[in-house]
Amino acid sequence: MSDTTAAPVTRVLGHKLTDDKAHILLRFEQPKGNEIALAIPQNRLFEMILSLARATALIPSPEGKTVEATAMQTNGFEFGQVKASGDFFVRFRLVAGGHLAFVMDKTMAQQLTKTMNATVSGGPRPAAMLNS
Repeated sequence: MSDTTAAPVTRVLGHKLTDDKAHILLRFEQPKGNEIALAIPQNRLFEMILSLARATALIPSPEGKTVEATAMQTNGFEFGQVKASGDFFVRFRLVAGGHLAFVMDKTMAQQLTKTMNATVSGGPRPAAMLNS
């Protein structure tokens, strides 16, 4: 792995809020069957989520798998404008629980709207906006 002390995990067991509500416990099972937990302060949770999202760039997409294989199912959303900046946001409620939100500028919101309308109506799709 690296010079950093690592605790290998074989399974994610879940999460819970500590009794004092100061931390989120992320629970894991290790190869020998013992359980460990990371105590993440609430104010660091989104930083950790972003770090995990960035880590996906380090591994190749699963060979032969469609986007559905790694996508999270949603069952609700909210779309609106951020008053302070004028940007737009979309927040998805996840079937498994929780939510993820994304902020975008007006140009991207317009492109997303155009792409979604064309895709849902069966028309030609505009090019995707994926900037590296």
